[in-house]
Amino acid sequence: GNIPYEATEENLKDIFSEVGPVLSF
Repeated sequence: GNIPYEATEENLKDIFSEVGPVLSF
C-alpha cells in the first residue's frame, strides 16, 4: 500500500538501525 513518506521515514530509521549495518546503506 501507499504509505506517507513521513511515516515511511520513521519506519526506515527503525529498520535501518538494525539492518543498515548489514546492507552497508
